[in-house]
This record gives sequence, structure tokens and C-alpha cells, in this order.
Amino acid sequence: MSVTRTKCISISGTGSVVIGGKSEFEFDARRHAHISAKMSERLRPSGGQGVTIYPATRYLFGVSALSVQGHSEHDSILSSAKTDKNAHDESMITVECEKPVLLDSEKIRVLCLSSDTGGGHRASAQALEDCFGYLYGVEFKFNTVDLWSTHSPWPFCNMPKSYFFLVKHPWLWRLNFRCSEPSFIHEFMFKGYAAIVGRRFQQAFAEYKPRLIVSVHPLMQHVPLKVLAHMKKLDILHKLSFATVVTDLTRCHATWFHKAVDRCFVATELVARQAMDHGLKRPQITCHGLPIRPAFSSLRGVHKIELRKKLGLDTSAPTVMLIGGGEGMGKIAEIAEALSARLSPSDQLIVICGRNAALVSELARRTWNIKISVKGFVNNMAEYMASCDCVITKAGPGTIAEALTCGLPIILNGCIPCQEEGNIPYVLQNNVGAYSEDPVHMAQIVSAWFGPQKDSLQEMSERARKLGRPEATFDIVRSLADMARS
Repeated sequence: MSVTRTKCISISGTGSVVIGGKSEFEFDARRHAHISAKMSERLRPSGGQGVTIYPATRYLFGVSALSVQGHSEHDSILSSAKTDKNAHDESMITVECEKPVLLDSEKIRVLCLSSDTGGGHRASAQALEDCFGYLYGVEFKFNTVDLWSTHSPWPFCNMPKSYFFLVKHPWLWRLNFRCSEPSFIHEFMFKGYAAIVGRRFQQAFAEYKPRLIVSVHPLMQHVPLKVLAHMKKLDILHKLSFATVVTDLTRCHATWFHKAVDRCFVATELVARQAMDHGLKRPQITCHGLPIRPAFSSLRGVHKIELRKKLGLDTSAPTVMLIGGGEGMGKIAEIAEALSARLSPSDQLIVICGRNAALVSELARRTWNIKISVKGFVNNMAEYMASCDCVITKAGPGTIAEALTCGLPIILNGCIPCQEEGNIPYVLQNNVGAYSEDPVHMAQIVSAWFGPQKDSLQEMSERARKLGRPEATFDIVRSLADMARS
């Protein structure tokens, strides 16, 4: 047993917590598992006096965390606690606890296969890792690997980089998407790939020794499964399961689906039907929703005013968020100018420029007619999004799912051809937003929503919240954990 000091507690399971041998807290993680670091939950001890506890993990909030799990092999006893004050003058609990040490070799290993082709796949992998840590503490060892970049020879190691070139030339991306969809083409292609990269992929699987492999990328099914089948023939494969978590919302490339997977998690019934069209059986398919970062679920019910105070924003101004993605792409400056010209001086705009430092500097130098907050890459996107009244973004599935969870009406301003095109009618048909590629028209829509169509904006917000799937990541991870343990 070892003593661990921490400023955050992650609660999962059901049971009781004893602090300082005085107060017994009955808790149920199903009620208290989605609380962010600064938004505390008041738990009433039998002694009557309330103590504020922050359920959180280092995965979510960048601090060391303790997992307290009732009625399990990871039970922890809190031996002391004291109230502390952080920089924001918010109470936190510092605890000293006795806790069983779990060696790396004793943890259940999960290997997540992704590729750095845009921020969506990376975000989905991170969401799964966050949630594993949130729910299960140190029981699982979660690794995310891009096998194409790290375990492939030239030119395959440059494959992720080609994505950014292709999406900047939509006709090339559409040609690539369409031509690689027929099974006789991509099967022949992947067979050749497997012959070239098979040995290195095999070394990676031997190195990580996963009990469960999870793919969150369409190019991470066919070749890994061919390599695993070869390893099985050679009798050098330990027992493991393989799952696919599809990160597209409506239209999916055929390579997302492989009949040999143990489980395929999809976001919508539309995608489930596509999976069955490509040979998967209904028992293989689970429809939980799209994986998004747990922080988005934790903020449901938190009032916008509280978040705006924390973020230094105007607490009463109608607020629109403009998102340029991780790389700050698109007509961000033009849209911001149009909004500034059209909206009231009392309205507020948040611009998220991602890693585009030049855009941040450019927008910061300009003079605006409205209240504006310009940010680069932020790690607390959930807080910024939950503090807004509507959002302008491209039709990426992850951002749409996050906005719906926050109850935000969406203005879509563009899409990547093929896989994101179907997301536009998804938003429009469910009446939770609008579509326009014209900055002036977007500004007119927002102006109407903040003015004469305010009631319509509220109704869209309510529909968006109902359409959101805040429990999706938790449901997916619980199912994955069961697969890894079996």
C-alpha cells in the first residue's frame, strides 16, 4: 500500500467514502460522474456538514487524480482531508489516501489505432482515453498509435500528410474517396500494403501487447486485421478483441467496415445500415452516438453566466462562437468582419483560431464594433462552447456532436466533400441550425436569432439538446472495458 496526495477525486461505481474517519458519504457515480474540475458537487455527509469534492482526473484537467471505486478491487480509503484554496479562491479537497499500487504489467492494455488526418480522429481517441481514466482510473493502460506514421516505411509514413493536401483541393479528395470505395479496389490495395508494412505492424502489436484494439480511423481496419490474422496462423497472437469506433455521423467510406471486427460502434442508425450493407451483422453493431470529450457532458446544466464569469466574458451579451478548427482554416476573418458589421455593439463574438497564430495576431490588431474574444488553440473548448448561444463551424461530425450536447444551434459554413456532406441535411432536417457559405448571410442569420427570432433560437436550442448524446462516450467505453476484460 502507498500513500497518495491529490487535489482531485474521480468517483466511479457505488459505495461510500470516509474522510478523516468522521463523515461517511454515500455516492452513486451514475449521478456524480460528470462534474468538471471547477464545477463542484455538494455531497451531504451523515454528520450534516457539506464538503465540496471535485470528481476529476489528470486526463480531463491536467492534474494528478485519485480514483475512488466502491465495492471493487480498487477501493481506496481516504485517511485525511483538508480544505484548500486555489488561485481562483475555490475550495478543493486535498486528500491523503492508502491505495493499492497497480504495476503496468497488471493493467489491462488497450491500443487505439488512429491517424493524424485532421483533428476529428485525434479528438475521438483522446475522448476515449479521457473516459477510460475518468471511469476506471489506473485499471487500464491506454495507448494511441498512428501505425502509418510510426511503424511504416517510406512512402507510407507520409500518408497522413497527404490528407491535408487533398482536402485543400476538393476535386482531388472527392476523386480519391470515390475511386477507393469499391471493395475490389481497396481490398487489392490493402493486401499490397499489408505485405509491405506487415512485419512492422506485427512488431508494434508484440510491443504493446493489447487485450483490446480500438480503431478510430477508416484506414486502421483492413491492414491491421490482415496482420493479426497472419499472426494467428503463426500461433504468435495472444487473445485479443478488435473494435471499430466510427467517427463519422452520416456518410461513411466503405473502409470503415470489416466483417472480422468483434464490435462496431456507430453514431446513428443511418451508419448502422451502411455497416450492414457492407457485410456486418446486427449483433456486431452498437449505436451509442459519437465519442466526444467527457468535459462536454460534465457541463450540461451549468449556467452560462457562471462560465462567462470564469472566462472573462460579458455575462449578459448574446454570444456567438466562430470556430476555425484545429488549424484555424476557412473564411474566419471575413465572417468575423461581417458579424461585427451586422450585430449590435452589445453582442459578443468568440473566435477560436486553433493553431493559426498569424490569424490570432491579425484579428487582435483590428478594431471591432462588437465585443470580441480572440483565442488560439484552447484546451477548455467545452467551457467556451457551453458559454455561447450559437456556433458557426464547418460540418465536422465531432463539432456538431459537441454543439448538440451543449444545446447550441449551428450555422454550418462548409464541409469536406463526401464524408461531411451528409451532415448538412442532418442538421437542417432536424431543425437545429442553418447552412450558408456567405459571410454576410451568416451575419444576417445570427442577427435575426439574437433579435426578432429569439424564440426560434431557444426552440432550436432545446431540440439540439434532445438530439445530443452526452452519454455516448461513457457508454462506448463501458462496452469496450467489458470487451477488454473478457
